[in-house]
Amino acid sequence: MLCEQYGVRYNECVHRTRYSCPPEGERAPIRGLLVACSGDRSAQDVLDIYKRPFVPPGDCYDLPNSVHYLVYKDGAIDELVPYNCYVYATCNRSDSEPFLTILLEGKPPFSVYQLRAAARLACCLARQFDLLSRDPIEILPLFDYDANKDCLQQLPSEFWVYFNACVNREDEVSAPPELACCNELRERLNDLTPRLAALESRVAALEARPDLTPRVEYLENALVVLGSQLAQLNNQYESLRDLVYSIGARVTRIEECFNKLPQCKEQECCGRAEYVLRDCQQYVPLVSNIVDFPRRIEDTDNIVTTGPLWCANLGDGFNNVKNYRIQGCITISQRRWCIGKKVIVYLEDCVGNQLTVANWVSPSNGPQSPITLCWDTTIVVPAATVCCARIRVWTDDVTEPFFQICSGEIRINRV
Repeated sequence: MLCEQYGVRYNECVHRTRYSCPPEGERAPIRGLLVACSGDRSAQDVLDIYKRPFVPPGDCYDLPNSVHYLVYKDGAIDELVPYNCYVYATCNRSDSEPFLTILLEGKPPFSVYQLRAAARLACCLARQFDLLSRDPIEILPLFDYDANKDCLQQLPSEFWVYFNACVNREDEVSAPPELACCNELRERLNDLTPRLAALESRVAALEARPDLTPRVEYLENALVVLGSQLAQLNNQYESLRDLVYSIGARVTRIEECFNKLPQCKEQECCGRAEYVLRDCQQYVPLVSNIVDFPRRIEDTDNIVTTGPLWCANLGDGFNNVKNYRIQGCITISQRRWCIGKKVIVYLEDCVGNQLTVANWVSPSNGPQSPITLCWDTTIVVPAATVCCARIRVWTDDVTEPFFQICSGEIRINRV
């Protein structure tokens, strides 16, 4: 990240259709800087728009398609796109790629804090990319995206005052005199003096407290021991669960044999299968991925084919309509998500329809706990048909290149 010394922050979730990043060494030299303004749109409006895909031509007349930096009204700065990537600045500008784009929140007149922050950011970028040696320096207003062309016709003179002061290393540039504001700030500083004294006394009292380091080290060692014990218990739990599955399968076979005794009415085989997923499987967003359940627990009719193209062969091929109940769960590991992005689980039935059986929508940006999606549905296999049913999972979140499913199970019963 460039220009961190001026308080530049990083803001995620700008949609990848709004910029592109060429391989190292293929980026064209920076030609100059473009400065635009958001007009009547707030900074939050800008971020909400940039989280959505770019769909021309509607986005061409409200804001630039994307920008590298956003300067708030209070002078805060966010880097929206990495400096070594191209942004699609306007719909009509064909030479916008070699430029870095700065967007000011609001429209003229701008506050001195916002202009000073923008000018110092422009100064830092000009130094970084050796723009100060050029004559003239290409720092230009950007208004091609604006249908009325009235948002920012030219850069304010105050911008150049702050820019030149930064170029000349005069870092402390005084704002226009506002005596009333200065007096108010002086009074506030006087009010803070007793509070600072009270805080100093509280800090002194805290420093006088006994050293807790030995207790912390003892707790850390205890946590290490508990961690090893927890790992052992987890292994025992996995073994116990496998044993329970095995016992359940054996009980099922005993019940089926009992039903076939002479004194009992013979019943058609239950057509039951159960498979689980234990090892993590990695999938790609924006693709309808087939979920594999590679470990067999029970399969009375050998109806399931495992592997990358896992499927259940349902139906008997005779003149009998079959109903199957399909239950299951999958757990997606912890990862970063963008707010509003979805995960959808589909059941692909006999005729190729993808039926939605479970879904989840991200409530916020950033890391999320593991997500468990479960379903319980029934499909009908027509007479004289044998079909392949699959479970597919899909997401539109590309915050990270992959997502992982580390556990899951599926049960199929003929009803």
